Amino acid sequence: MKDKNNYQKDKEKAEDSLKEYSRQAWYIVEPVTEFQDNWHIDAICEHLEAVSKGEIRKLLINVPPRHMKSLLTSVFWMTWTWIKKPALRWVFVSYDGALSVRDSRKSRNIIKSKWYQERWEDKFKLAGDQNLKTRFENDKTGHRIASSVSGGSTGKGGDIIVADDPHNVKEARSDNKRETVLTWWDEVMSSRLNDPKNSARVIIMQRIHEHDLSGHVLEQGGYEHLCLPAEYEPSRKSITCIGWEDPRAKQGELLWPDRFGPKEIEDKKKELGSFGYAGQMQQSPQPAGGGMIKQSYFKYYSERTSSYILYDGNDKKIIHKKKCKMFQTIDTALKDKETNCYTAIGTWILTPDNELLLYNVFRERLQVPDQWPEIKKQRQRYNRLLFQAVEDKASGTGIIQAARKEGKPLKKLKADTDKVSRAFDISLMYENGMVYHLSNATWLTDYENEMTKFPKGEFDDQVDMASYAGILVSRDKVQKHGNNRAFAAII
Repeated sequence: MKDKNNYQKDKEKAEDSLKEYSRQAWYIVEPVTEFQDNWHIDAICEHLEAVSKGEIRKLLINVPPRHMKSLLTSVFWMTWTWIKKPALRWVFVSYDGALSVRDSRKSRNIIKSKWYQERWEDKFKLAGDQNLKTRFENDKTGHRIASSVSGGSTGKGGDIIVADDPHNVKEARSDNKRETVLTWWDEVMSSRLNDPKNSARVIIMQRIHEHDLSGHVLEQGGYEHLCLPAEYEPSRKSITCIGWEDPRAKQGELLWPDRFGPKEIEDKKKELGSFGYAGQMQQSPQPAGGGMIKQSYFKYYSERTSSYILYDGNDKKIIHKKKCKMFQTIDTALKDKETNCYTAIGTWILTPDNELLLYNVFRERLQVPDQWPEIKKQRQRYNRLLFQAVEDKASGTGIIQAARKEGKPLKKLKADTDKVSRAFDISLMYENGMVYHLSNATWLTDYENEMTKFPKGEFDDQVDMASYAGILVSRDKVQKHGNNRAFAAII
């Protein structure tokens, strides 16, 4: 009798509380991971419950990654709501259809589980003829559809539409990619609401840019905003219409210290950089309108006969030249008029610890026919140079072809993202103290001025040149090669 009473109490608790329901169902989707409680889980659950009850029709939740947002919002919430409202129709979308399908499969597994069926099999049954990972229905006319931003229209509408991470973080700095998401939300998903007066929309995501979907809907207005930064900022205290407010009181107090403590937070700051951390962890993206690379980030080194000496405050580090690798990145200009861009050739040294030393910058307005001869001349200046990499666009494409004909192939650099996006890797290396400039070099003032003004400066040829060096190093296309022969093979 006692076990039966406990069973009934647990069942009633699960029905009354999304948080309790999620805790009980946790083992079905995470059988080897323990449920780790925290107050922010209550906050998310309470706001999702308010949507289920019709108290909130437009909800925006900003929360850092790896804080259970997808499990709570895209897995547990729908299956919990169907216990009382099985006729509700749901549409879940993400930037990647595979993520939506993953969460749809988990939801379906919960419904089909022995735990769920023993308690609520009388509420509804899954329809046998429409029981797929991308779409399943029940016998009460409810359905769940999994789609993506690129998937366009789902073909059917929903009573509740959920956008879980509509942006790909890797495309955060691409204006075109972000604008595509905003247009999709306004023009495609707005027409998918079954009842414009009563249907609900929920967006849950980390901030990636001031003009992401969160910024877009906040500017439009009408959304209840639950904002949960990793470190508490009293000036941005979140208070919502259901009477909830952020319980933290001290500046810098952590959101989930048992999982993301001081060490993990510091690691994130190094990993993401100041711009990335402000958005993804603090939910307050800084505008990329200048200052991506600050003067305070610059470090310097000097050259000796057989070594380089790197300076960091009062500390110095000696690196033997034989342990380093040298390469060049090139940004070519299409025209040679005085008002047009320069051709920039950067000579870089890569240390065994993956620091980048900027050894030389050639920068001049060159006529297109003169660019390839100058590139060859810059190559011949350094007998330790392992390869040259040229941007494969405009005049760079012709140079790559000319080099191939002469038997001196150049590595192609793809200009497949915008300039701000390309600059992310090198800006992160600068912020983490991984880039050094040759002290007292004649090119230093012009180079540093351009870097600190980007992207609002007049020119960006040296930024592009540096950006590609950062991309080569950060993507392990340079340091994996331990000797000159293998290193040259990546050309």
